[in-house]
Amino acid sequence: MSWFYLILAGLSEIGFTTFLKLSNQFTKLIPSIGFITFGATSFYFMSKAMKDIPMPIVYAAWTGIGIVGVYLVEVLFFNEPLNFMKIIFVSLILIGILGLKLV
Repeated sequence: MSWFYLILAGLSEIGFTTFLKLSNQFTKLIPSIGFITFGATSFYFMSKAMKDIPMPIVYAAWTGIGIVGVYLVEVLFFNEPLNFMKIIFVSLILIGILGLKLV
C-alpha cells in the first residue's frame, strides 16, 4: 500500500507543479488554490509512504515521478518540443524508480 501512496504523492506533485506554472506567480486565484491543494495532498501521501519505505527511497521516487510527469505535461499541454536526449534521460529516471521498487 505504501508504494500506492507514493505514486499518489508523485501524481499530486505533477499537479502542484502544473498549477504553480498556471498561477502566474500566484496572481491567479484558482490555479493558486490548486497549487496549495495538490501540494498538501502530495506531502500527505508522501508522509504515508514513509511509514514502510525508507525516506531516501521515497524522496527519490517522488521526485522522479514528478520529473517524468512534469516533462509529459510540458510536452502534451504547454507545447514543449520533443527532444530525443531529454526522452533518453527522463527514461533513465523512470528506470531508476522501477529499480528502487524492485530492490
